[in-house]
Amino acid sequence: MSEETVDELAMAGATAIAGELLENGHQAKIMDARKPHMNFSQLAEAAGFGIVSPVSGLFLHPEYGPWVRVRAALLLPGTPFGAIADASVVERFQPCCTCQRPCIAVCPSAVHDGEGNSDSARCAGHRHQGGCLSGCHSRISCPIGVEHADAEGPMVHAHSMSRRTMQRWFGLGLWRIVPRRFRGAPR
Repeated sequence: MSEETVDELAMAGATAIAGELLENGHQAKIMDARKPHMNFSQLAEAAGFGIVSPVSGLFLHPEYGPWVRVRAALLLPGTPFGAIADASVVERFQPCCTCQRPCIAVCPSAVHDGEGNSDSARCAGHRHQGGCLSGCHSRISCPIGVEHADAEGPMVHAHSMSRRTMQRWFGLGLWRIVPRRFRGAPR
């Protein structure tokens, strides 16, 4: 059997299992190793650093709130640092359950749907037009970890993705003439 056939069978199996999980009320995201793309917020949650808000989709740390950004990961096989105690905070830390959801109401382009999904293309368009220059209003409005908000300076209230990257990925400004396959956007 060729490697391509094995990959196709693996994806078909993963798709079938994800379908079964969905029928039972569990959402699963399929990660295709042929097209590596990692959601670092979900990775941070799996590592026990915090949770991905079921309301806004922002990553929230129990102490630092949305003021933690995961930019890289080093994945090592096995347990090179020894046994790992249960580091999951998902069961203990659920701030969005009782929150008034200011992160949803304050977003000027209504990027978040209140169910943890965000429309990155809408955010990119809004920011391309000059919106949210002072920072992400959803992140700024989160009541968790406000004492750890970014200090004044060039990164004050930074977005999770730079405006320039969003313009490139979504074909805005000069990037509109560059074919999508050359923009480096996630597929």
